[in-house]
Amino acid sequence: MGYFSELHQETPYQGEPEPDTLPAPEPAGEEPQQEPAPVDPAPLDDTAARQAHEAAEAQRKREWDAAQEKKRAEEQEQLQRIASMNEDALRLASVRRISIATDQMTNRSMKDSVAAHIQSICEHDLDFARLTMHPRKSMLHCIQYIFRQAQDYLRKELETGGIKTSGVYGGDVPDGLCHQWAEDYFRDPDAKEDQEPESKFVPRPYVKPYTPKPSEPKPAPKPKGYVDGQISLLGEAS
Repeated sequence: MGYFSELHQETPYQGEPEPDTLPAPEPAGEEPQQEPAPVDPAPLDDTAARQAHEAAEAQRKREWDAAQEKKRAEEQEQLQRIASMNEDALRLASVRRISIATDQMTNRSMKDSVAAHIQSICEHDLDFARLTMHPRKSMLHCIQYIFRQAQDYLRKELETGGIKTSGVYGGDVPDGLCHQWAEDYFRDPDAKEDQEPESKFVPRPYVKPYTPKPSEPKPAPKPKGYVDGQISLLGEAS
């Protein structure tokens, strides 16, 4: 039998209890309080943040435009300075520019030969010397131009001779042909190696400010003695 049955058996009979001494009715089991449903926060007014972002982007665009304009102005200034050089200054400047650019390169065997050839032309052809002074022309681009032409030359050599390779082929390109390609590069105003990718202003998208979710409310405290939806008469789990 249960604990309450044994307690009833051990209690001596004392007659019928008076109405006022009747035990209070057992309280009905209380249902646990329902947790309140989370409430979505009110939408954040980001008008001020959006306006600040647009103002910052407008300022960044002005700075970008100013940098591009400065770059174009510096190039035009260099071209005007080259055009105003006398013959002796132009000859010396072109030879020196080729020499400095070549000194900065590695694998000098072929590059020294090409540089010497270009410098020899600058000594007696001032129109060619002026071409080598263009801000977009450089010995690095010249060598890249020669490599590109050499690849086409060797590819045609393979096709003409019907030679099949596994992807690696070593060929011999005459020095005179390399020298001619170097001249062609400096005479070509639209050489592929001199083309710079078009610079475009890329606007940054507006990112809405992060709004943290409200913390979930803690559940209401349960009544003392609450066990599985019932109230223990003795404050203990039955």
